[in-house]
Amino acid sequence: MKILPRPNYALRGLPPDRAMPPPRSDQPRRANLLGARGIPFVYAVAVLARSSIIIVIPTLAYRGLGEASMVSAVYLVASGFGLLASLSLPPVLQALGPWRLMIAASAIGIAAAVLFSIPGPLTLIAALTLHFLMVQLFEIVTNIYTLNTVSRHDLARFEPRRIMFAGVAYIAGPFVGAYLLECGPLWLPFALSGACAMLVPLIMIWVLPDARMPETPSVAGVEGGLAIRRFLRQPRLRLAWVLAIGRAGWWQMFFVYTPILAAANGIGIAHTGTIAGLASALLLLAPLWGVVLRGLGLRRFFVIAYGACGAATAAAGILADWSFGWATAALFASAVAISGVDSAGNAPFMRAVKSRERLRMVPIYNTYREMSQIVPAAVYTVLLTIFGVSSVFVISGVALVVLSLLGTKLPRRA
Repeated sequence: MKILPRPNYALRGLPPDRAMPPPRSDQPRRANLLGARGIPFVYAVAVLARSSIIIVIPTLAYRGLGEASMVSAVYLVASGFGLLASLSLPPVLQALGPWRLMIAASAIGIAAAVLFSIPGPLTLIAALTLHFLMVQLFEIVTNIYTLNTVSRHDLARFEPRRIMFAGVAYIAGPFVGAYLLECGPLWLPFALSGACAMLVPLIMIWVLPDARMPETPSVAGVEGGLAIRRFLRQPRLRLAWVLAIGRAGWWQMFFVYTPILAAANGIGIAHTGTIAGLASALLLLAPLWGVVLRGLGLRRFFVIAYGACGAATAAAGILADWSFGWATAALFASAVAISGVDSAGNAPFMRAVKSRERLRMVPIYNTYREMSQIVPAAVYTVLLTIFGVSSVFVISGVALVVLSLLGTKLPRRA
């Protein structure tokens, strides 16, 4: 067979970009070393907007409502509203782009901080709904910028670093939030949260100067059909979504029900903030977990980590009625295991999602946050009308053991 010479586009008068071969789909659209190193810092500030009030909210809700089941109901209602908003995000993201959505997230976070400062169950639900939406939007846009800046083969190194930065925010947030609530006025922790939300887009411009550039059709374009249907037709995306629900659900359970369990045992918010901060400090193990992850592979790593976390969490629930100290020790053991899962972050999704579907699939995938709040909150609301708070930890542990079995379905090469 005769091999034809490669056509010279320049001689035909075509623009230079036509002469260049198309970029590989697994490479970032913008090679930006500063952005790849700076996005974890942006993510950490966004996490601080959440973590600074993460134990303040359930503590104040429990004080005002007086029943753990009522707190679960408030979280259930707010999460439901947040899910409805999240499902409408794919077309909104395509219309506005990640930069404008980040600005919207910042404004929503400030509005939530204001509403949290106004006592009352209705303002609590409204503020919590906006707060969940802020978390969701920040997660979406940081994932979009990550996918456009970091190549797939670098994700195994990037995700542990991102989680390590987030770990610093999760450590500082509960400590600072608890201290501000105990020593200052009620609105002070929420003012800190709003200030962090305002800083996120400013820092993003600094670390990624072209963050305000609109997405090109090559990245934003998606095959026809509904985004949700397209997402559900891809088994690897579904599996990544379910596994993400598990790890996010554990942290949601830990930050909401540990303060309630502590309050029921006469433990003050300062001690609760210490417990939450120390557990969050385990996220600093992310670089070490990254080494273990690369040695074991994502599949075996997830099976072991989810199984260990589930067993320790169930043990904490069993021990809680006997000794709060031993229950706390079991919770720390489960936090060690879940920190391993978190070190892998969103790697299963980022490896599975197609480049041309990013802007549509990322918002759908990120509904795992709302689902990790809605499904457990619905179960816990019913459960707490019959049993004590310790039952929440037992049921959560059993669910995580089931997820460890689902981890065997990850691709072998992962």
